[in-house]
Amino acid sequence: MVLFTASGTGAMEAAVANLTSPGDKVLVVSAGKFGERWEGLAKAYSCLFETVRAPYGQTVTPQQVRDVLKPDHKVLFIQATESSTGVRHDVEESRGW
Repeated sequence: MVLFTASGTGAMEAAVANLTSPGDKVLVVSAGKFGERWEGLAKAYSCLFETVRAPYGQTVTPQQVRDVLKPDHKVLFIQATESSTGVRHDVEESRGW
């Protein structure tokens, strides 16, 4: 467990800053504002990012992620819930990715 004395965005930024280096390929799951924030942080830290996207109010399926995820992606950035739209991603399924 890691405790942050920051907003959720602070924790997200800490993840990007500590898990990536400029030029790393990362995959982002986006179906709302938090997914868009992952994209912004990846861009700010000079990552090469691809996005698996669903329209607001819909979820990205595990199969959609499997179809795009490649061995050269260093990190998969996904959030359990897009609170801006109420969407819940199947993070449990991600253990097999």
